[in-house]
Amino acid sequence: MEGENKILQKIGHSCSLRERKGLFLLFFAAVFALVFFPKTTQAASLFLSPSSGSFGVNKNFSIGVYVSSDEAMNAASSEISFPHNKVEVVSISKSGSIFNLWAQDPSFSNNAGTISFEGIILNPGYSGTAGKILTVNFRTKSAGAVAVVFSTGSILANDGKGTNILDIFGNAQFNINIPTGTPAPTPQISQTPSPSPSPSIKPTSSSVPQITSPSHPDQNGWRNSTDAKFVWELPHGTNAVRILYSENSKDTPQIIYEPAISEKELFNLSDGIHYFHLQLKKGKEWGPIAHYKIQIDSAPPEPFEAKIQGGNETTNPAPILLFDTKDELSGIDYYEIKIGEGNMFLASAQIVHSNPFKMPFQSAGKRNIFVKAVDKAGNYTIAMAEINILPLEAPIITDFPQSLLPESSLLLKGTAIPETKVTIHIEKSDREIRQIETQSDKEGKWSLIDSRPFKKGVYNIWAEVTDSLGAKSSPSVKVSILVNPPTFIRIGRIVIDYLSIIITLAGMITLVIFGAIWSGRSLKKKIRNIKKRVAEAENSLSRVFDALKEEAEDQISKFDSKSGLNEKEQKIVSNLKKALEESEKLLSKKIKNIGNK
Repeated sequence: MEGENKILQKIGHSCSLRERKGLFLLFFAAVFALVFFPKTTQAASLFLSPSSGSFGVNKNFSIGVYVSSDEAMNAASSEISFPHNKVEVVSISKSGSIFNLWAQDPSFSNNAGTISFEGIILNPGYSGTAGKILTVNFRTKSAGAVAVVFSTGSILANDGKGTNILDIFGNAQFNINIPTGTPAPTPQISQTPSPSPSPSIKPTSSSVPQITSPSHPDQNGWRNSTDAKFVWELPHGTNAVRILYSENSKDTPQIIYEPAISEKELFNLSDGIHYFHLQLKKGKEWGPIAHYKIQIDSAPPEPFEAKIQGGNETTNPAPILLFDTKDELSGIDYYEIKIGEGNMFLASAQIVHSNPFKMPFQSAGKRNIFVKAVDKAGNYTIAMAEINILPLEAPIITDFPQSLLPESSLLLKGTAIPETKVTIHIEKSDREIRQIETQSDKEGKWSLIDSRPFKKGVYNIWAEVTDSLGAKSSPSVKVSILVNPPTFIRIGRIVIDYLSIIITLAGMITLVIFGAIWSGRSLKKKIRNIKKRVAEAENSLSRVFDALKEEAEDQISKFDSKSGLNEKEQKIVSNLKKALEESEKLLSKKIKNIGNK
């Protein structure tokens, strides 16, 4: 098969004697270089484990996909093929994988018989002999040989250039056995059967054959597979075909197949634009020639770097990301970009090439940036970068009241980055109740007055800065403010409460005494009773004053033990003590005088 491929391609080219001499010299130079200047690139491989085994029909088995690399690698991708008529994929597991980021999650198609993945390892990458990528769980369907092979693949070195260091594929071969006692199925002919011709349409030798390609279905599209398959129908009476594969679009086919075949596979084709030529023979006549174009690009885009304009450390929350590359054959189709834990998004090659790419708004912190350049054939090259978004310098609250009256205005002063927006946050009980904005001047000074009333309690206040680019600072140090009525008002209320009690009691006692005196003047016979009542009133008043004095002294002692009373407040407390003592003495004296009359 491989010899036929070479013959097909050689026939499409002619070489002069001089060209042959040149090729011979080139071959000799290549051999000399390999012998005396051996390759220094370290090897890396993708392999399957186990690589062999035997299983029965309708049984499950698993294969691990592994990577081996002598030097640090940061990405790998592959497409694995399997015979879908013999086995099917039940599931794929990423458990235990060395990859911590997936450019394309592992997927499979039981219709096409393919498994594909694209994984990434962040710095410092991976080097070792058996790095697990994923596990594929198969189920057997029918007896026969099962070859699980890598169709395509790449292993990219962690060298900042995305060098492909893949050297070896380690494929696997399994046997599906039929249980003893079960008759073997009738072998199937692998050749594609010719469809029965339609009774209403009778192809003639003048009809141009219709060529299709399941491997390269779009003649104007690029594919990265270097293996191609071509299929066509054989009209009734076709006894031979003639084919050719070349770079010229109008070549005449020269390789004859008799009897006629209805499909052809070619392997290890070179990159570029090529044509498959087909001609059918019916009887003794050759029909018109059909030409089918395929475009192959198996090479990834050129290595490139992703850089942050202004450096990897910046306070700009939406910096410019610089990257661009080329692809010689098919051209760059698009870029995939992933920043930190955000979602992957696309950027067209035209926009990236003509305009610098501005990153979406980012909060402060470190994050990795992943850029994948994808060409029109599906090949890709990866570049990575790290960025650290730094917070702005935090503002400082320099002037603030430690205490505040409920009806007073709040005045704050501080410093910040010049000409930036300063946002003041006011919290109570860990809940933000106000947010006020002001602006720092050219010297970085700012001030704020909030005239809205505050309720009694403790308030925490902090500030942050936002510049013209939207970058934010770290929070400032929090300050606390106590909002409470003044102390003398609280003491005054206590004084008023106790004096009200004293006056009320004094008034009641005076009414009793005067009532007794009035009764005594009209009835002298009741003088003894009056004196007795006066004594009882004096005794009751003494007990009431003792209780009142005890409660008042208890309240006053609380103020005495409280730190922070100013001189005026201490004087009010002292006067309250004296007022209680003098009131007791005065009322006691009055009662005694009345009793002596």
